Amino acid sequence: MRHDPASGAIIIMLRSLKMYGMAQAATDLMEQGAPAFEVAVPILSQARQQPPQRGRRPVMS
Repeated sequence: MRHDPASGAIIIMLRSLKMYGMAQAATDLMEQGAPAFEVAVPILSQARQQPPQRGRRPVMS
């Protein structure tokens, strides 16, 4: 079981967004050492570092 600081930051971010179920799932995957979660950590870390884009809505046709 590896405790990567980036993984911990992602879990903290999910909890701060009140996404408790996703935070628990991420914790479980991290503890299991799931390869899919290990691959997703850099992508999620990049998303965590970007500022939120408020007031923008997707264009629906």
